[in-house]
Amino acid sequence: MKKLLTAILILTLGLLLFVGCAEKNNDDANGEQPPGSPAQSENPADSENPEPPYTPAAPIADIPDSDPGAANYAIINVRDFGEITVRLHPEYAPNTVTRFVENVRSGFYTGRNFHRVMADFMIQGGSYDGSGGGDPAAEGVFTETHPEARHYYGAFCLAANQLGMGSDSFYIVNNKDTEAFENVLSMYQMELDDIMENIEVYSEMYGEELVNSAIAEIMEFIHTPEEIRARYAEVGGAPFLDGGYTVFGYTMSGFDVIDAISAVPVVMNPFGEPSQPVQDIIIEWIIVKTSLD
Repeated sequence: MKKLLTAILILTLGLLLFVGCAEKNNDDANGEQPPGSPAQSENPADSENPEPPYTPAAPIADIPDSDPGAANYAIINVRDFGEITVRLHPEYAPNTVTRFVENVRSGFYTGRNFHRVMADFMIQGGSYDGSGGGDPAAEGVFTETHPEARHYYGAFCLAANQLGMGSDSFYIVNNKDTEAFENVLSMYQMELDDIMENIEVYSEMYGEELVNSAIAEIMEFIHTPEEIRARYAEVGGAPFLDGGYTVFGYTMSGFDVIDAISAVPVVMNPFGEPSQPVQDIIIEWIIVKTSLD
């Protein structure tokens, strides 16, 4: 979950996306818990003889070569949908970009799926087991945040579990609601008013330190810089995710592809969330480029 304190004290719709479904088993630290996700699958690999739990689809098209050297852009080809071009930002998340580029160059994402589609929120894919679980051998992948890295529409982000540990699954914010920031701000303000009016009760229930930390979180959001608020008002996004997950790129083109994927029919996934695409949505390939031709 993004922040335990907020989950305890701020029961708004937006923040319930983190905790509204069954929590993931804490023993499986490598499985991703992306924003709004239910519990992820148990670690699928046997510890003595791990076997990949998911077989990526075979590519049906020739895979272009990635550029050598600096990887400034990623092009994601989604079968039957088209291409999404992303500008990578290592200045926001250097370790995440490094791992992502290594995965791209190794062919890890070829044939993997988008397993989770939530309209007006995000689309998620590229996971180890095809359903959001992380590679049990993955180590050292942690959430990286930056004050300028925000969850605007088209943000390219790393899924993570409730411990802040990420892996290889990424998500793209698809929410175009230009009132998203103001809606969340209004909910935060109402919750702050409630906490302040009942601060002695909450302090007794949860402890003074916890309450003060929650208040600080709310105040930080309320004092979001004007330029960030203006950007959300222009393009939309998922502002309640800011500070909790890694944003390591932004979509440059292919917004029509994101929108088309976001509109596919979905059914309940094994965790009771209506987000599993009825059709297979396959990543044909991903390549990285130094420059765009």
